[in-house]
Amino acid sequence: MLRSLRSKLIAAFAFVIFVSLFSAGTAFVIFLRSHETEMAREGVGRLAEPMALRMTYLEWVGLTPDQMKPLLDETAEDNGVRILLVDKSTSMVVLDSLDRLQGQTVTQFENAAGTEKVGPIWVWQIHFRGAGENLILFTPLDKVPGQERASATLLSRYRTVVAVPEEDITDAWLDVLPRLSVAGAIALVISVLVAFLLSRSISGPLRQITRASEEMARGRYGQQIDVRGRDEVGRLASAFNTMASEVNRSHTTLRQFLADASHELRTPLTSIQGFSQAMAEGTIDTPDELAESARIINKEAQRMRDLVDDLLELSRIEGGQATMQMERLDLADLLRTSVERFDLQAKDKGIQFQVDVADLPAVEGDVRRLEQTFSNLLDNAVYYTPSGGTITVRADARDAAMKIAVCNTGSVIPPEALPHVFERFYQVDKSGRNEGHSGLGLAIATEVVHAHGGTITAKSSEQEGTEFTVTLPLPQRGKDS
Repeated sequence: MLRSLRSKLIAAFAFVIFVSLFSAGTAFVIFLRSHETEMAREGVGRLAEPMALRMTYLEWVGLTPDQMKPLLDETAEDNGVRILLVDKSTSMVVLDSLDRLQGQTVTQFENAAGTEKVGPIWVWQIHFRGAGENLILFTPLDKVPGQERASATLLSRYRTVVAVPEEDITDAWLDVLPRLSVAGAIALVISVLVAFLLSRSISGPLRQITRASEEMARGRYGQQIDVRGRDEVGRLASAFNTMASEVNRSHTTLRQFLADASHELRTPLTSIQGFSQAMAEGTIDTPDELAESARIINKEAQRMRDLVDDLLELSRIEGGQATMQMERLDLADLLRTSVERFDLQAKDKGIQFQVDVADLPAVEGDVRRLEQTFSNLLDNAVYYTPSGGTITVRADARDAAMKIAVCNTGSVIPPEALPHVFERFYQVDKSGRNEGHSGLGLAIATEVVHAHGGTITAKSSEQEGTEFTVTLPLPQRGKDS
């Protein structure tokens, strides 16, 4: 049984090659058969005239048939034919190089209908059947039809006949079969070898993909295979590598997400457990202590709820389950409203807002989601800007897009951390979690902006501070407002 793809490919290639060679060989033999038969007939026919002239010469020099016999036998053996000497007057065979037809009568030469041209030579071609023989006889004409010139054999009393078994002419094409079979066998072996190498180039990457898939099924996701060529198999290998990288990245992200989420939930849970246990054991018994403990428990519970809500929100947006309610909106008004929400908090820290959002065209978007996005950016800016700093909010329309920038002074994101600030739970400060900042705000903002067909980027330097830029596409001209 052919179980592997490679063996099936080799078998398929070998079968196709065999059928092709067999079909080509059969067609070749069919076309070659008549050609080989004609060539064999012509080859024997060409011997008739020179042998007849030779026998005529021997007769002229006075040799009797018995004296001609040794030379006739030698000539026949050298040429691989049979030679007969027939008396013209009686049509009797007087000499036979094989001594079988001596004394037999050959009367067919009296029928001129047997005359035909063999190549450039005019001969009689006669089928002789008798005395246990099945021969084709060739003898030159004494006079060529349509010509006045007579052959020298006209003066001889004997007719020289070249005879061959009929199957030597009709089966001449069989002599080609051994050579054709050898050539076909060589071609088949070479073709199968090529098929073997070709199937290896196809099945090799597939085997690698199969092994890598099995490893991934066992939980080892960091699989990569060699990509050879740009054909379908090469593109499949490249696609597999891309898939494996994405699966590995997703798995790593999921593990990190679970670890980070567990850490984020553990902190408020620890506080809730500690204070509730103290209340249950009576360690905290004064009204003021009980009130403070209840306030802390409520605060930590709210923190946990906000974290869970953010996680659910992020999951819905990433999964495409959160539908964006797109409508025309005044972005300048939305930004001013968002800034006003943080104005009091900024004044308490001695931070100044600068807003430059005048004369902006309308954009299409989900008001609630975009407000959530800009609130996350402003919340981070207020939190990380030191006292006396400035937060600048500006927006302008150019290149068929709206660019909104939130820039704050005094805080710098290290270059190595900048590519990761949009990841879940990522925070630049590794010493501990910042109160009220779970590390999901920028991840949610990124997904919201992407759902609007836009982009969000970040840059940071000691000279200019930190700037987050949101780019949103403007509505196409001519579209109903």
